[in-house]
Amino acid sequence: MVTVKKGDYVSVEFSGYTDGELFDSNVAKDLKKLDPEGKQEAKPLEVIVGEGMVVPGFDAGLEGAEVGKEKKIEVSAAEGYGERHKSLVRVIPLKVFTEQNVTPQPGMSLMLQQGMMKILSVGGARVTADMNHPLAGKDLTFTFVVKKKITDEKAKVGLVLKMLFRQVPSHRVEDNAKEASSSDTSNTKKGDGVRGRVVVEGPKALEQFVAAFGEKFKGLVGKDLAWEEKDEKKSN
Repeated sequence: MVTVKKGDYVSVEFSGYTDGELFDSNVAKDLKKLDPEGKQEAKPLEVIVGEGMVVPGFDAGLEGAEVGKEKKIEVSAAEGYGERHKSLVRVIPLKVFTEQNVTPQPGMSLMLQQGMMKILSVGGARVTADMNHPLAGKDLTFTFVVKKKITDEKAKVGLVLKMLFRQVPSHRVEDNAKEASSSDTSNTKKGDGVRGRVVVEGPKALEQFVAAFGEKFKGLVGKDLAWEEKDEKKSN
């Protein structure tokens, strides 16, 4: 029996319910209920257990799960998308929307500079919007199967980069640690036991993020994180 522990990289198939209604899934038969036209592809959810990549209750439920065996957990609102807060129901001037070329209508869900919101009402020059998560205040049920543990190093590197940068930036993996040149950012030190490094390639704007994420990345992957400038226009 192979069980999941904190820090494991895993691939998961799941379905989420609230009040008996399906709200999310990456299982083909359930996803079809949410997306009858088949616009979304059923892809495994890849997470690092304990790193907050899913809601807290689901994250905790992954620990101790047996690989290949279905598990069902109940998650309270507090451990899901949080409780509802009246302070997040706000009255916003209509001009905030018109300045962003948006005509608000009751029932509309929007992502604006101010964040995600659902329009409750529009009256005169004022818009009442609910900025709570749509599932805030709701208890959740998850059924899931951990399909496998992810052990491939390149796949693990890609997963951590996606978690930190919200997408996987252009990068290369170096097996042996190298001294950082004047054109890159790296925490590599000789004899520190780090197994090489991962070099993120891109504009200088990435440098500050690489520096900020370096220690976290090293702790998860065992490699240093470095940056090298790359002009995307010149490379095309």
